[in-house]
Amino acid sequence: MAQIGQEWTDEAAARERARQEQERLRQQQADAIQQGEAEAAELNKNLEARYWALQTILETGLARQPEIHFDSLKDRTPYPAFVAPPHIAESAPEQSRPAFMPRPITLFGKLFGKQRHARAVARGLQAYQDACIRREQAKRERLKVLDRLAAEHEREEDAYAERLSRQHAEVDEFETRYRSGEACAISSYCELVLSASPYPAGCPAAFRLAYAPDSKQVAVNYQLPTFDVIPEESDFRYLKARDEITFSAAKVLERKALYAEVVSGIAVRTMHELFEADTEHHIGVVVFNGYVRTIDPDTGSDIQPFLVAARATRDEMARIDLRRVVPMACLRQLKAQVSPNLSELQPVPPIVDFNTVDPPASEHGDIVAELDQQADLVEITP
Repeated sequence: MAQIGQEWTDEAAARERARQEQERLRQQQADAIQQGEAEAAELNKNLEARYWALQTILETGLARQPEIHFDSLKDRTPYPAFVAPPHIAESAPEQSRPAFMPRPITLFGKLFGKQRHARAVARGLQAYQDACIRREQAKRERLKVLDRLAAEHEREEDAYAERLSRQHAEVDEFETRYRSGEACAISSYCELVLSASPYPAGCPAAFRLAYAPDSKQVAVNYQLPTFDVIPEESDFRYLKARDEITFSAAKVLERKALYAEVVSGIAVRTMHELFEADTEHHIGVVVFNGYVRTIDPDTGSDIQPFLVAARATRDEMARIDLRRVVPMACLRQLKAQVSPNLSELQPVPPIVDFNTVDPPASEHGDIVAELDQQADLVEITP
């Protein structure tokens, strides 16, 4: 009977272990499904944010104030306060006289060792006095080092204040030059405007710029994102049966449409920001040449085809309600030239090709001369 009972107990324990293992596997599967669905949801959330950022490039630009406030260019970072090193800032602890003294004399010591105890007390007093002298010497040395470090910090702080003062003066001079209409200052100001404009990841936002004071034209060669800035995925989903995350491919026509929206949005936004930030009305015309940097699939060579060439006057931009326009339609209304096949990089001729300008040292002057020569000639045909 005992053997039968033991066998029954062993079978029950085995069944319980099997049940627990099944439960563990079910829970493991449930956790995997939950994790997979959460990862797919996070990917979709990021993808949605990515699409939104690309779809609202123009709106994002209109929502911010592109004007550069000169005061914001002044460095006002305070100089760090002086902090002494711990081993210098902290003094040595006070000497404790009892620590140098021998133990109190006992009754037996008073009878037979009084002189010996007196000598020990004398030695203890001398050691205490020597320790106090060393402590005072160390304190004086520490304070000398502390004074030296504090003086060095003060000199560095004064030098830093002088550098800040010079930097502030340079900003004030820059503002004066800009407001008085100096061409180089206006170019630098425009560069600050475009450099401060935020774009989604994948948009290079690199550019070259020149200002021609006689014709009041700003010309910008602006690097656009390539077609691969548009996500290939339309959504992600978790497949329970295969325990993997897969995605649906975005339709090619939809990707091309969004790319056109991105390219045209950057062009319109750039022209808007330059005019909007120009509170002194130094700019009468903005020329925008948008190009991409890529590789020619036929030759493997680096190429920079221009995809957009647009020109707008201040009055033309002022008549357009950019909050309500479709960017590509806005470019057409401005008679801009846009590649008929943006994703295939079919080029259009730029209005001003910076790549034809010779050495960097004369770059600005050459571009300005070219702009002034074209001032009365540039008319973009639809």
